Amino acid sequence: MSHSGPCDDDVDAHLFLPKFRRQFRKIDPEDIRAELKEYGYGAWDAEELADDAKNQARILWIAAGDINEGIF
Repeated sequence: MSHSGPCDDDVDAHLFLPKFRRQFRKIDPEDIRAELKEYGYGAWDAEELADDAKNQARILWIAAGDINEGIF
């Protein structure tokens, strides 16, 4: 989910895995929205951040990148 080129297909595939579905049910969508707003430095406006499904994909993609870079 973190490589050169488009990662959308990888992220989408992982979003439908049961382990990710279970975890996202435990997270308040507002918490994801707030994290993206803070992390994104204005990358997404309020209208874009209103889409919870896209926010899940965004946060998963960011987490994969952070893990790949050794941040966590």
